[in-house]
This record gives sequence, structure tokens and C-alpha cells, in this order.
Amino acid sequence: MALHLSDGSRQAIKAGFSVLLRLLLSFAVYGVHARPSPTLHDVKGDGRSGNIDPDGNNILYVNRNASDSNGRGNSWGNAILELADALRWARERWGTAGAGAPWNETKPLQIWVAAGVYKPLYHAGDGQYTIDGGRDNAFVLVPYVKVYGGFPVDTVVADTGLESRDWNANRTILSGDFNNDDQYDEAVGWVVGGNEENAYHVVVSAGAVGTAVLDGFTVTGGNADGNGRTVLQVNRSHINRTQGGGIVNQDTAPILANLIINGNSTVGSGGGMDNCRSSPVLTNVTISGNLANHGGGMANAFHAAPILADVTIASNSAVNDGGGIYSTDTACPVLNGVIISNNLAGGCGGGMSIHTDAGPVLTDVSISGNVAEKGGGLFNASNASLRLTNVAIKDNSAANGGGIYVTDPSASMALAGVIIEGNSALNDDGDTAVIGNPDTAASSVHCRNR
Repeated sequence: MALHLSDGSRQAIKAGFSVLLRLLLSFAVYGVHARPSPTLHDVKGDGRSGNIDPDGNNILYVNRNASDSNGRGNSWGNAILELADALRWARERWGTAGAGAPWNETKPLQIWVAAGVYKPLYHAGDGQYTIDGGRDNAFVLVPYVKVYGGFPVDTVVADTGLESRDWNANRTILSGDFNNDDQYDEAVGWVVGGNEENAYHVVVSAGAVGTAVLDGFTVTGGNADGNGRTVLQVNRSHINRTQGGGIVNQDTAPILANLIINGNSTVGSGGGMDNCRSSPVLTNVTISGNLANHGGGMANAFHAAPILADVTIASNSAVNDGGGIYSTDTACPVLNGVIISNNLAGGCGGGMSIHTDAGPVLTDVSISGNVAEKGGGLFNASNASLRLTNVAIKDNSAANGGGIYVTDPSASMALAGVIIEGNSALNDDGDTAVIGNPDTAASSVHCRNR
């Protein structure tokens, strides 16, 4: 699989790497903001959480554009103005009653949210969630509470039930940009200022949350740039302020569906989502335009085992490893029907970087158009194992190992029905798949690279 390029091709690739990596390192502390930016409103908690009362079907209604509402939340006409108040009420009730709360696994509390932009208004920390915590504010998922976005502002239409949802047409946005001042630079495609006051995390799921659901939202504007020396305790789990700008999952397993996670950043891991000892289930989720040190789109660590189905991870960036996904420390993500495309890593693994006993399992996955210094598509190292079935690794680029780069003899791969083609490496003697004598079992593997 030796690669031979003309001088012109080599210079073009080299120039492209220089520009991309220079831009990446120049703006390493910033995330990417979705465009066009929505019109944002001033937000305030309605201060009436004690007045909240679900309807007979255990549903709370939230609509920040509601007029003449009494805030009880038992109908669209009496909608709660802020999602933060509905979740605060639920967290207070659960914290007081626990298993004695008026909802459970068989009869969950539902929160229906109409289109609009919603900000986290309350501190995420245990014992502090009734106060404004500034950058520590977050939307915290509550056990057995199912939160659905995508309802139309027109409550007459919304009264038709869950089937009235259209999360694409009725954008329901959870934003950590408190001042509405994120500065977008067309030239680099990222926010280059104005996010210093943004929430560290937009959404937090921590501890046992049962069948908690977040479904039908855009999650944007998180900026986890804390110092990492102190942690935030949420549901008795410790959250690091340098991880998970969009969504951070710690010791938990929420259900996440029909989401767009973009425009988030972190100085640590998981620009879009960080999973630590967590097994979230993701369905029909797009993670794009996020930035991190490791894992621009997603980071997985310490036995994290997220399940991804019908997920797109695209156009994310990592200053170091894992432009799309970074997995380490025995993390075992399972990917089915996933697209990993056009991600960028300044170090290893443009599409995915795998380290330290991690063991991802990929089935029916497309990895294309990703760029890195090593392993444009995939990077596999440090006793990590990788299982690929019906995976296409195409049109990725790197200085070394355009398709796959395996650097550690202790790493292992099991490949079946894998196509590796159209990938490019900068070095004359750089194979598209660089193998450091790992334990490899392969069947039906087709390689054809430039």
C-alpha cells in the first residue's frame, strides 16, 4: 500500500496541512457557533416554581413566547416561560421525595417545550440549583423526566400531541451564550471571541437518571474552559469544568435523540459531548462544529460505553487527538450506522483516535474526508482494540497513514468487509494504513489508495 504522489500533489497537501493546523492552533480555546445565529431574547426565571403543577397526564408545558400565562405549566395556555424553571421544579421535587415523587419509570414526567431559545438559569451543583450560578448554570437532567423539544409556538397546533413536533422546523435551542455575543469568523468557521462568559456546560446528566430523555433540541454555546483543579458536584458525581462543553455525561445513561450538538468548545475533552463512566444511547443525533483538545465531537473515557445509531459526527476539530471521536481508558463505544466525516485533528486520528485499552465496535460506518497528522481516518494505539464490520474508510488525509495508522504492537484490529480507498498520505514512504505489527484479523478487506 505504498503511496506515490507527484510533486504538485505533495505540495498541495502540505500547504493544506499547514493552513489547517495553523488555524486550529491559533483558535484552540474557542468553539464553533452554528449559523445563522438565532434571535435571542433576554431570559429570566419566572420565580414561580412553587406554582407549577403538571396536567393529568403528567405533562408540563413550556413556551417562552406564551402570553397571559399563569405559569402553572398544566397546559399550553398556562405554559411555564422557561425550561430552566420546569427542570428546577422537577429537581426540587425529586430531591425531596425521591422514589416517592409523583412520577417514576412506568409513569414518567414529560416536559414539552415549544420552539425558542432557552438559557440555563440555575446552578448545576447539588444544593445550589435554586440560585443563579453564572457559568456553572446548566440544564440538569432529572430521573425519569422526559424532555421533548420541537413543538410549534402556535399552541393550537401543538395541542395535537407529540406528533405535532418538528424539531427541524421548530428549532428549540438550548444555548449557553448568556450575552448573545459570540463572534463568528467566516474565514475560520469558528467563534473567535465573545464566549468567555458562556456556560461551562449546556446540559449535564450525572448519576442515576433512569429513563431520562432529551429529545428534539439544538445544544450550543457551551465553553468548558475552566482550570480543571476544582469540580462541580451534581447528583453526587463530580463534573470537571474542562470537559463536555455541549453535553457532559458522568456516571449516567440518558436517552438522547433527535439532537443537533454544535458550536461548543472545551480546553479538555469532548467539545460536543464528554462521556465518563457513562452509557448514553444516541439516536438521530448530529454532532458538528465543536472544538476540544481531545475529541472535538465526542470523548469517551473510564469504561464509557455510549451506543450510537444513525449519528453524524462531522466538521469537528481537536487541537491534539480525535477530531471526531476520542476514546481512551477502557472506553468501548458501539457505533451502528454512523457517519464520521470532515473532522480535523492536529495530532492523531482525524476521524477517530483510540488509546489505552479502549475497544470501539463499528458496524456499517462511513469514515471519510477527515484530516490529521497521523491516521486521517483512524488512529489505534496503546493496547487498544478495534472491531470494524462493513466499514468504509475513504478519502481521508494525513502526513502519515491517510486511512488507518496503528502505532503500537499491543493494539489489535478485527476487520471484516472493510473498504480502505482514496486516502492520501504526505510522506513518500507513508502507507495509507501504517501497521506497527499489531494483532490483526482481517477478512474481505479491500484497499485502493492514492
